[in-house]
Amino acid sequence: MPPVNLAARKPGAATGRRARLLLAITALLLAAANAAADPALALRVQGNRLVDAKGQAVRLRGASYSGFEFAAIQGWSPSDPSGAQAGHPGGPDWAAMRTWRANAVRLPLNEASWLGYRCTDATGVARNPDPGGNYRAAVKAQVAQANAAGLYVILDLHWAAPAASCPMLQTQMADADHAIAFWQSVAGEFKNAPAVAFELYNEPYLDGLSMLDSPWHALTRGGTLRYYPAAGANGAQRRVESSWRSTGMQAMVEAVRGAGAANVVLVGGLAYCNDLSGWLENMPADPLGQLAAAWHPYPPVQFVRSAAVAAAGQGYAVGDTITLPRPDTVYSPAVFGVTATGSGGAVRGVGIVDGGAYLQTRLPDGAVPQARSSGSGRGAAFSLGFANKSSTWSMPANWPAVARISARVPLVITETGEHNERGTAGSPFLQELLPYADAHGWSVIGWGWNVWGAADNVLISDGAGTPTDGYGRVFHDWISGAP
Repeated sequence: MPPVNLAARKPGAATGRRARLLLAITALLLAAANAAADPALALRVQGNRLVDAKGQAVRLRGASYSGFEFAAIQGWSPSDPSGAQAGHPGGPDWAAMRTWRANAVRLPLNEASWLGYRCTDATGVARNPDPGGNYRAAVKAQVAQANAAGLYVILDLHWAAPAASCPMLQTQMADADHAIAFWQSVAGEFKNAPAVAFELYNEPYLDGLSMLDSPWHALTRGGTLRYYPAAGANGAQRRVESSWRSTGMQAMVEAVRGAGAANVVLVGGLAYCNDLSGWLENMPADPLGQLAAAWHPYPPVQFVRSAAVAAAGQGYAVGDTITLPRPDTVYSPAVFGVTATGSGGAVRGVGIVDGGAYLQTRLPDGAVPQARSSGSGRGAAFSLGFANKSSTWSMPANWPAVARISARVPLVITETGEHNERGTAGSPFLQELLPYADAHGWSVIGWGWNVWGAADNVLISDGAGTPTDGYGRVFHDWISGAP
């Protein structure tokens, strides 16, 4: 999940009477939705494909709806634990989502809110993670509504935290203290809902892992970590230096199956669910053979960290700024400040004012000339250096390795996104990734179906489902144009 400013979205608190009213409404909606749900809407693994109740291949195409992971534990909107983050109360407008021809929604959850245990945030404040006493009922209602609208649902353990710490941000891995109880409970609740799949943990990254543990072994079997991040009110964060045990994907699979649930289970990889390098060798054992791989490929963005003068030009003065050409319609150019000049105002040195943003799949090749200068200088060009040209699994060079995984098990991209600032045209990374996903039968869930107004990773600009510019429009056209 991309970071969000939670405090900026806090509506007024609801009264206890409103919370009780919601519970009554929820019960009615749940009963109505269950009665209306299509019995043919079911999901299971067959070989390396997802199939429906009739054995027909299914590719999940849809969006994550963010809210359940943070709204309740933040202590606001008790009458609506998902926080009206799609622009209206009670969750998304399912009909609007269906106008995109989406067939799936992903709901990120909070383990403390589901289990209902009191916890303490990073500032030492004790919190009730389910202030309306209606978290489970609201989740069940939205699942039933989505199923009734013809949508498959992925329930995702998004935020977890060890001991009595409140899960209020992304922790390295699901904790041994609560995650097993969470999945036993969730699986028991939805074991008779075959249109619901379970994503065991959102974005493992395992920073701070004990030297005695290997990351892939810890991901599968659990490990010991030296610290965990914690958050409090108004975004306050701190690093808690305390040894704790994570659980592993294997134990969570066993918790789901032990609850009697045969639902499809999604298992991710390392590096915030981006690195799948050891997935096949470390995939959990599932007696039912109902595992799929989860993957989070976001655009691999680079920032200029150094600039060598390739052509000095003339007419520059110390203090001038030089702006390079915009890389494309989505990403932003680097800006330099002239720090030294020579004869005729030739550039001898520059400092980086703004590193810009460059898609790693399309980095400049060779010297890059200026687009403009704040002064009268012209003719300068620069060789650019980028600090971390890592082999992220979002790079197309690694996609064939992902395809090898999807030859064994279904592959579901449960998160992706790109830039959607107003006026943005196109979505360069997604316009490379989506055709590849189509060619290999991958499912794709975009982040996110929320009216946030942020410049990145937002699909809609209003509750009616109007696509945002750039990413939103490209993703909408891909889903709605799909066969």
